[in-house]
Amino acid sequence: MRSRYPRSAMLRFTTRPFRPSDAELYVHLAADAFSIVPSWQRPKDSVEFVAHMHSAANPAGLAIVAIAEQEGREVGHFSAIPARLRTHSGALAIGWQLSCFAIARDLQRQGVGTGLVGSLLDEVAKTPRDFVYVYPNPRSLGVFLRHGGRYLDDAPAWIVFPRPLASRTGIESLNAAAALRAIEEIPEVETAPGNFLKDRAFFRWRFLGPDADRRTRFARVRRAGTEFVLVLASHRASGIEFTVLVDVYPDILRTHYGLVLAAARAAGGGRPVYLTTNLGGRVDARGAPWRVCVPQRFDPRPVGTMIMPRTEVADGELARSQVITGDWMSF
Repeated sequence: MRSRYPRSAMLRFTTRPFRPSDAELYVHLAADAFSIVPSWQRPKDSVEFVAHMHSAANPAGLAIVAIAEQEGREVGHFSAIPARLRTHSGALAIGWQLSCFAIARDLQRQGVGTGLVGSLLDEVAKTPRDFVYVYPNPRSLGVFLRHGGRYLDDAPAWIVFPRPLASRTGIESLNAAAALRAIEEIPEVETAPGNFLKDRAFFRWRFLGPDADRRTRFARVRRAGTEFVLVLASHRASGIEFTVLVDVYPDILRTHYGLVLAAARAAGGGRPVYLTTNLGGRVDARGAPWRVCVPQRFDPRPVGTMIMPRTEVADGELARSQVITGDWMSF
């Protein structure tokens, strides 16, 4: 459909289901828009990965995309990727996470972003039970606030500092193929109401698609009568190498917080563990290594859950939903 948000006669906006060719457009625009950011810091910006993330391989369905054009040239890309939220009544609602926002460098700050956001909000509003949410970064925060976005919760960065290295007993490093076999063997855990559904199908789509071994690594943990798979990555800051805790299958972070953090530290060879989560002060962290919340001025990416307007889903359904690093789609 054509959006009602063009800022000039030279711009037009189209919103539709994602097409595989859109992945190439996004990667091209991102390379131009974020040219000052080294490509190794943008691991998701590959055509194969973007196409997979927006495809019907997602158990929640196919993504939608808004495209901006100027005189026949495609100059902006913005997408919304669906996710299943288990409401407090036990029903499922679809939330659309805003993602893959890129505008040609020569047209930034000229209304393209505003038009793209408005187009996607209009499209989702056609289905009243659906809602739009985002974990904004500082570059894109302004446009979401102008469209009525409001924060529901904060998910600060936490650093888990190493005490004497825990034994790696019960921890097996895996590649993506072995991780896929592992999640097929380990039973699912039912997602608590008020949280996004993270079942086996979600984990398979989200973390075991194309180039999984290039972006992340995996570990199977058997400890304290519990078995789970960690999704890990690496990050370097101020000369320190960190293990990034991206996610865990099954969905046990809330109930086994200390065990998961200790296992991630051991699986990373004792390096400090970085994670983004809103669970830091809400769960029993006994058994966890020493943690410190990173002050916001030093946080490489402050993250909060922001809901966009025009939705029938009450704020309370989403306000305290569990967040972990992988939820904001950078891995």
